[in-house]
Formats: sequence, C-alpha cells, structure tokens
Amino acid sequence: MVTLGVPQFLAAAVQGGVPPFAVVAVDGGDATYWHRQAAGGNDPQAMLHEELPGWLHARQLPTPRAVTGISMGGSGALQYAVGRTQAGRNLDAVALLSPAVFRTWADARTTGGYADTDWQAHEPTLRLEQLQTGTLGVWCGQEDPFCPAARQVARQARARVGRFPDGVHTDGFWRRVMPDAMSLLGHSLATA
Repeated sequence: MVTLGVPQFLAAAVQGGVPPFAVVAVDGGDATYWHRQAAGGNDPQAMLHEELPGWLHARQLPTPRAVTGISMGGSGALQYAVGRTQAGRNLDAVALLSPAVFRTWADARTTGGYADTDWQAHEPTLRLEQLQTGTLGVWCGQEDPFCPAARQVARQARARVGRFPDGVHTDGFWRRVMPDAMSLLGHSLATA
C-alpha cells in the first residue's frame, strides 16, 4: 500500500479536513491468499488477529478499529472483519478496493490459488451475513473481473458506499479511489 501512495493520500485527507488517524500496512509475504491454505504455509489471518495486536501494544498503540485492503488484500480485509465480528469485536469501518472475492467455486478455481476446501472454509462472500461493521465502503471498476462479486458484497453487506465507476484492476484505479477510501475511514473512526 505504501507503493500506491497511501502515506501521501492519508496526509492529503487530513489536510483536507478528515480527522487524523493512523494506517498500519501489513504484508502477507508470498502468500497472495489471505488465509491458511490446507497445504500449510503462512497464516496471514493469524498475523492480523494474534501478532499485530502484540506489536501495537508494545508500541502503546490501540487495537485496530478499521481495515482496508486492495485486491487479495481486500479479500483478506473482509475475512479479518468477519473474524472480528465472530470474536465479538466489530470494526468501525471497512474499505475494500477491488476486492478479489469469488461468488462461486467455479470462479475461484480459475485463479489456481485455492483448493476447494480452502475456498469453502475462507471465502468471505459465503459469510457476509456474519459481518457487522460500523461503515463499509466498496470501490471496484466496472471493467474489473471482480466487479460482479464486489457488487454482491456491497449489496449483501449493505455498504454505506458502493462505487463502481469505469476502471480496471490496476494501480491507476486504486490511486483514483484511494482518497474516497481514506475519507470514509477517517470520518467513520471520528464518529464511532
């Protein structure tokens, strides 16, 4: 997210009147998919739920109150939000940019990154009824292959903001909508 200019977008948002907030950027490493895969390997959700709170506490920073993610990071952000709801610790805001989510196993199978059991166990679109969050925003370009699933997320989870302008699955699109996502996060955190 740093390479997309998140620090600059955050600074610009605050200069434009958005209440200040901090962003912690995490990276799942080579694990493109934000869940523990049946074959083993990294467990990025454990990093978010178990390790990140300890890192923040050691620096006397609060537990995260919001999450954002792009592409597979958007899927991971949604998985994290559902997990927080299941743990009884709802987030105040979720901002998803071109979330790489799948409505069916037939769609997910084409990526080559999931086993059927992985998809069924972790796909956030299968758990939207469990999601409770203060504010949800979803942005996805109309020409993005993930747009139909992103629209489903926005509709089923009753997103406060659902924007689907012209655009594809690229850095350019994400930079174009990042100011709106930063604004949604900042204003939601300030009023929660």
